[in-house]
Amino acid sequence: MVQKLIKNSLLRIMHNEKGKNGDEYRHDAIIMPKMRSKLQKPKLYRVLLLNDDYTPMDFVVFVLKNFLKKDFEEAMRIM
Repeated sequence: MVQKLIKNSLLRIMHNEKGKNGDEYRHDAIIMPKMRSKLQKPKLYRVLLLNDDYTPMDFVVFVLKNFLKKDFEEAMRIM
């Protein structure tokens, strides 16, 4: 509703139309409120670890500890 009123007023100002009371809309500046959309919380990532013959076990434990915030015992259990 507010946006519709702002839009109608803006059009009258741009075209110098007269309002309901007969007075002309003559303004130098228009202040329009900023419309912000509500931010949504990002979805969590789903991480898959693939078992291969090239990646050393120490590196996998390092990644689990530093990036996924696992402790050493839990990282070894996942490994």
